[in-house]
Amino acid sequence: MDPLLRIRGLRVGFKRREKHIYPVNGFNLDIYKGETIAIVGESGCGKSLTALSIMGLIGENSPVANSIVNGQIILHTDDHNELELTSMSPKEYERIRGSLISMIFQEPMTALNPLLTVGEQIIEVLTKHKGLSRREAKKQALASLEAIGIPDAANRMKAYPFQLSGGQKQRVMIAIAMACNPKLLIADEPTTALDVTIQSQILYLLKQIKQENNMSIMFITHNLGIVVQFADRVAVMYRGIVVEYATVQQLFTSPQHPYTRMLIGSLPKKGLRSALGDRLEAIQGTVPSPNEIVTGCPFHTRCKEAEERCTRELPNETFIDGTHLVRCLVREEEQQVGAAQHNGQHEKLECLL
Repeated sequence: MDPLLRIRGLRVGFKRREKHIYPVNGFNLDIYKGETIAIVGESGCGKSLTALSIMGLIGENSPVANSIVNGQIILHTDDHNELELTSMSPKEYERIRGSLISMIFQEPMTALNPLLTVGEQIIEVLTKHKGLSRREAKKQALASLEAIGIPDAANRMKAYPFQLSGGQKQRVMIAIAMACNPKLLIADEPTTALDVTIQSQILYLLKQIKQENNMSIMFITHNLGIVVQFADRVAVMYRGIVVEYATVQQLFTSPQHPYTRMLIGSLPKKGLRSALGDRLEAIQGTVPSPNEIVTGCPFHTRCKEAEERCTRELPNETFIDGTHLVRCLVREEEQQVGAAQHNGQHEKLECLL
């Protein structure tokens, strides 16, 4: 089965004087219909830039000056067509943005237009992408606000963004993103700055919408606790590439990349460790700036397992158990040794027979 979205060798960069820098440099990912993929990693790993490149909001044809997007982003439609998004013109992108792919932005206060009422912002999407009359669009806009749990929706249609609470603004963003029932919804940290109760309500709402519409979700977050309860599969991102890719169960029961292990180790634990007040594991240092030249494995400057060759060689994608992918030279060597031992045992068995 073809994935709904296939990304291969994605590079997102910016022109800086005489050189180009690439905060996203070789990103690969498949998203299948009806699944939720979580993209996790520290700030500065390139998560939001990846999302903006999928939406066509960054790149040579975008409003962002001096930005570059290379590689393949292929969207498969219901009529079995392949759309190569990186080669689309702004006009072509307008036809699919909002209708086939949509996005909930990280900060709704800056994403919503402060000069337009909530109702006008939803109506605009419906008239532009669905070709509805203003009267019909107004009915659907009201229905969408009611569906996402906005109280007194008829009056809230007339409200401006500054008159809404943080949770209500985020719900409005979801209503705008879902107005045309897209195939793929990109949610860029949609629960940031919301209290725990509202956060839970937003996650429940997204789950409900996903099930009702058989939609795929690309969920960007740095909160691994949310990943456990919300995602099907996880891509761990570091300095512009995916360093580990697995199901939620595989990732949390058998993390392979040192970075993933350190991220999980930094989580608060229930039970004895918490009661004894043990210190949480900290990841020393920060994600290197895209301006810095780091040879070899991008994580070797902070890795506890780094060897000398990690400073020289870029790790390949290694599959563990067929579906669990990791990019780590240490794990790659372990797999090769394990495979050699297995083959040796098999040859001995054949000799005995």
